[in-house]
Amino acid sequence: MNRLTLTLKAYKSNVEIHRHSAYQIVFTEDNLFHSHLENDKHQNIFGFVIKPQVAHACECSNSTLFVMNIEPYSFLGKYLSQELGDLNSKVFMDYLEFKEFFNLKGKILLILTF
Repeated sequence: MNRLTLTLKAYKSNVEIHRHSAYQIVFTEDNLFHSHLENDKHQNIFGFVIKPQVAHACECSNSTLFVMNIEPYSFLGKYLSQELGDLNSKVFMDYLEFKEFFNLKGKILLILTF
């Protein structure tokens, strides 16, 4: 199994608009945050998942975020491609939406074991 991921923990820092060649999963550990995904601004969100090359930025000066970059050809990249289908991004307004999307039954950090 290919586990090509990079996981970071970002402490209270804003990020300018940019793109990645990887899928990205972002979620908060504490406070909700704001994000720009392509041309849409999303306020007070729990997290998001985006496909490669989706322009995005985060306003998270009061939040601690987990950021996961996943190579598209990896096991998890293929899973995200299937789950997103035709969508370029999926925004989660709360923990429950996030958990349901990833079919998590226990604690949120289980996603890091993929």
